[in-house]
Amino acid sequence: MTFGGVEALLKAFYDAYFGSAVRTLTNLPANLQDVVPVTPVIKLTSLGGAVDINDPTFRQPRIDVASFAVDYTSSNLLAYQIEDATLRLLRGQTINGTTVTAVRSGSSPARRPWDDVAVVQFGSSYQLFLSKP
Repeated sequence: MTFGGVEALLKAFYDAYFGSAVRTLTNLPANLQDVVPVTPVIKLTSLGGAVDINDPTFRQPRIDVASFAVDYTSSNLLAYQIEDATLRLLRGQTINGTTVTAVRSGSSPARRPWDDVAVVQFGSSYQLFLSKP
């Protein structure tokens, strides 16, 4: 798995969990208000280039997950659905050849400022513990 693989792992997991109801992205589109609800996934700890599976930074990445929707209630609900899926269902999953052995919450869902008043953002962070069989 190369750099960016954690985002791909989470995108595959959230796509399977939410189906077509929520788009999972690794980059926000310019027309965000037209495509909500969306969930961008961003790896917080990063290294340039290819990453060695034996590197502890790779095996225990910290990730940030946001929820964007058209109003407070929808974004808040999506944020808690993400938290529930991440903490309750992600552990034990093997996706793209990598197994998630544990998940730790770094911060619970909380509203985050966003310049576009047509969109409300919530976000949370997690640390994943990964292994490769």
